[in-house]
Amino acid sequence: HLKNSLRVIQLRRTVKSTQSLVESIMEGTGVEKVEKFDAKSKWMTLKCAILLTNSFSDNLLLTNSKLGPKVDSDSHPSVRAAGFKLPKNLDKITLDIEVPAGFKRLRKALLESTSPFLADQYIKEKMKNKKVSMEKWNKHDNDIGSHNPKIDFKGFIGATTKLQYVMPKSLMVSANTAYETTAITEYNDDCFAVKKITKNPEVPYGKKFETHTQWVFVNSGSYKCHMICSMSAVFPKGKPMVAWKIKNGMISGCTESHVALAETIVEHAGNE
Repeated sequence: HLKNSLRVIQLRRTVKSTQSLVESIMEGTGVEKVEKFDAKSKWMTLKCAILLTNSFSDNLLLTNSKLGPKVDSDSHPSVRAAGFKLPKNLDKITLDIEVPAGFKRLRKALLESTSPFLADQYIKEKMKNKKVSMEKWNKHDNDIGSHNPKIDFKGFIGATTKLQYVMPKSLMVSANTAYETTAITEYNDDCFAVKKITKNPEVPYGKKFETHTQWVFVNSGSYKCHMICSMSAVFPKGKPMVAWKIKNGMISGCTESHVALAETIVEHAGNE
C-alpha cells in the first residue's frame, strides 16, 4: 500500500508541476498569461523545460505518444448537462486524480477496440502481461470511441468485450491467466465509464472470487479529465476463510494497476 501511495503522490506532483513549471517559465520569459488555455503550447514549453532542467529523470513524458492526436474540442471549458451525476463508485476507491489529457482523446484511446494505447502501452508494456487477446465490442464496434458528432451514444450502453492475458509471476502467485469482461456503463460528452469483471481461476482460491473494477472519466475541459477508479471483491459462492486476505490482495493489486494506468496516460499526454 505504501508503494502505491507514493506513486499516487508522485503522480499528483507531476500533474501539478506541469502547471507550475509552465507558469514559472512564462513569467521568467516575460510571456503574458492569457485566459484561454492553450494546452499544446504549454506542453511544448514544458517539454523544453524538462530537457533543460532534467527535472523528471524518469522520462514521464515520452517522445512518441500512443494516445493519438489531440482533439480541438477538448480545449473547450466543461459545461455538463443538467442533472449530470457521477456513476456510483464500487466498494473501495483506488484512485481519484485529474489527468492532463483531453476527454475525447482519452475516450478514443481507451475504448476504441483497434487503439494501440490500451492493449500495447498499458496492458502489455506497463503491466508486463503476455499473450494478450482482446475481442471487439459485441455491438457498435465501429462507432465506439469515434469523434463523429452524429453518432447516437445511447446504444453503446451495455456493449461488452472480452480480454484475456497472462499475468506475470509475483511474490504471491505464479504466472496465471486472467479472463476479463468489460461493459460500458456510461457514454456521453460529460463522462464515460466501464465496469470490469476479472477472473483468475489458476491462482489459489481463484474459482471462489471475482475482481470487479470500475473506471470513470469525467470531462474537466481544457484538455483535462477527472479519473476515478474503484473496486469490489466479490465471492459468488460465499466467502472462504481467507476472504479477508484475498480482499486485501485485490485492493493492493487494483490500486497498483489503476495507478499504472494513470501513469501511462501522463507519460503519453504531452505528445501527439
